[in-house]
Amino acid sequence: KDDYDNFYLWQSNNLMLDNIIYAVTAPTSIKQIFNEADVTLPKNFVNTDFSKIIKLKKSPLGGNVAILSYVDVSKKNVGKVLESLKNKVNANVENDKNLNIIPQETVINFSDSVIIEEGKKVLLTSVLGLMTGLIFGLIIVLFKEYTK
Repeated sequence: KDDYDNFYLWQSNNLMLDNIIYAVTAPTSIKQIFNEADVTLPKNFVNTDFSKIIKLKKSPLGGNVAILSYVDVSKKNVGKVLESLKNKVNANVENDKNLNIIPQETVINFSDSVIIEEGKKVLLTSVLGLMTGLIFGLIIVLFKEYTK
């Protein structure tokens, strides 16, 4: 009997994880997460771009584990947005518990955040810009010689 119960528990956990992923990555939820974190979204973003800001997907290892990816120019913003996201998920779970949609024993655990700072690639950008300029310059010179 335990194996039977565990099988359906495993399936329900995966479905619940799907619901959390869809609820958190909806444009209105992302706006709410950023507002609560006191982080402004870029003005040129439209609703279709929100899926590029926060990426939340199931772990390739399976189970009921989700992996979150969020990129920002400010390390301070990342911490605030991640905390707001945790609060949003916990509020959704508590609401579902109060409505008896999910069992009262349901608990969502968050692992510690791993924030990776990326260095600026000034040298690479400069070299690529110089090479692009040289190629376009060469094309212009060859075009002028050809049209003489």
